[in-house]
Amino acid sequence: MTATNTADRVRELQDEATEIGRDHGWTHAAFVDAYGGDPHAEPDVPPRFATVAAFYTTAYADGVTAYTDDVDDDIAED
Repeated sequence: MTATNTADRVRELQDEATEIGRDHGWTHAAFVDAYGGDPHAEPDVPPRFATVAAFYTTAYADGVTAYTDDVDDDIAED
């Protein structure tokens, strides 16, 4: 594996962690909204994203925020 391929793979993993982390955060916040709990609880980072955990956790928090902002906007419209 060349340096370029390694760097490309790391970027792909970072992008995947970001996308999945955001989806997981949004889904977690929706679950908490329906059943109770803390939407801002620290996520369990999937093992495959251990090397890029910061990307996953940042995106997870963004997903939680996106969900809660959407809910707040819906409440304000009512």
